[in-house]
Amino acid sequence: MNQPKPKTEKKTCESCGENFDCGANAEKCWCFEIDLSAEVLQDLRENFNSCLCPNCVQSYGFSGENAGESRRFI
Repeated sequence: MNQPKPKTEKKTCESCGENFDCGANAEKCWCFEIDLSAEVLQDLRENFNSCLCPNCVQSYGFSGENAGESRRFI
């Protein structure tokens, strides 16, 4: 039997308080496509316990061109 696919869930950004859809438990989430430098990723993990909205993640230093040694966000 096939189990239903998890859906995105509504979350509140820990940084700015904005509501957004999180698909980390679903098949696809916007954050799966974001690469962050190891330094930025560590900083995020040290300062936040949960997901951030797309705007805040990008403001924390994401740049597709200069991400350096990048790692996935989650």
